Amino acid sequence: MSLSALLALMAGIFPVQEEVPEGTPVEAGAAERVALEEGPLWREVESAEQLTQELKALAALYPRYVDLRLLQPDRDAKPLQLLVLGEREVGDPSKRPGLLVMPELGIADQRSTSILLAVAKNICRELDGERSMSSVLERTTLYVIPAPLAEGYFLSDEEKGPRLVDLKRNFPSGWRPTGSGTAGPYPLSEPECHALADFLHWRSNLAACLEISSDSPFLAGGESLLGAEERAYSAKFASVLSSLGAEEPVLFGLDVLAAGPGSLRRYADGDLGLWCFLEAPSNAAVADAFRSSEVLLAESALIAAHSLFERVVGLAGALPRLEVGTVEVEPLGEDLWRIDVPIRNAGSLTTGARHRPEPTARIRLELEGAVFAATMVRDQAGAAFAPLASSGQRVDLGHLTGGETLIFRAIVKAPAGSMLDLRVRAARAGNLTARVALPE
Repeated sequence: MSLSALLALMAGIFPVQEEVPEGTPVEAGAAERVALEEGPLWREVESAEQLTQELKALAALYPRYVDLRLLQPDRDAKPLQLLVLGEREVGDPSKRPGLLVMPELGIADQRSTSILLAVAKNICRELDGERSMSSVLERTTLYVIPAPLAEGYFLSDEEKGPRLVDLKRNFPSGWRPTGSGTAGPYPLSEPECHALADFLHWRSNLAACLEISSDSPFLAGGESLLGAEERAYSAKFASVLSSLGAEEPVLFGLDVLAAGPGSLRRYADGDLGLWCFLEAPSNAAVADAFRSSEVLLAESALIAAHSLFERVVGLAGALPRLEVGTVEVEPLGEDLWRIDVPIRNAGSLTTGARHRPEPTARIRLELEGAVFAATMVRDQAGAAFAPLASSGQRVDLGHLTGGETLIFRAIVKAPAGSMLDLRVRAARAGNLTARVALPE
């Protein structure tokens, strides 16, 4: 990466790029579907080769829903394997709200990798089950990076070379040099961090990031250290988590407020405005009790996999997601029409950034087949419409909080019998098209 590009990334001023590949595709080969359905849900991943074989088998068994890709670092380093879970027959998964799930960066723990693989398997097993995971993958896209340290998870201490850089401190947000050099010589000096930052920045549909920790949940500081705005966010966030069925200390969100300088969460949250979560799917104290027996350890991992599966499904449902209600059309005169379009955020999280309005995530509406004469908007409870500026045949609708609905009203010019397309787009909340037939 050139110095100018690196500085641009640090400043967060790269332009939005709509059509960016999600990594290099991997040929999955052929596999028998019965193999996954009859095999064990969880087993420990002991080598990079085993992980690759398991991921390829999953992609081969469910090609309609699973795609295996590689994130290529910018230097001589092992690529990161990326599992993309999304229904492909109903549209492009990269145009739906996305959730990234990965082990906590900097902790070379293959247990988290094994649990994540078990969650991916369970999602596929439930595609035709009672949970109707197929409908979840029609509405959202799950990105799973099971081993962000590539082969580093599976090397012995003797095989691992010396690594002085702490990957938790190598991202641009809040990066600062240290006398010991643990933050790296410059931001994103480590190839894994560079590949992940590239993916986070260019995947414009990403709305949230969930890191999996093998440690007990811990929150540095406390309520007394938070400002008024942070306390208000804390209360609202706790309410959202409660509605998702969260039970302390399984999932928490305030860790973002105490995320260290140069951390992935601080970069994703502060620079990109993503909702960031950290989860320990099994309490460390419980896991310690299980370690006296291999059988009980496996049972502990199954419990952890089930807990994480529930959390991933819950967060997928909470992602911002646009829906268009019944469109109303009324003739106002010769070639003049009133069109009302209800637009709703069906998720629990806002369509914009958590901290501030995010220009790249705003909701935009485009009209094809007619010309705007006037545009206006009101919220669901509002008594009057407020004027709304339009630019040609495009309107900026701003953001919608979780569950919020607005009514967009357009006065358009078009001949009777025309077919109009109203395209509603939001980078993190999906793309929809409402087709309107004007009466003859």
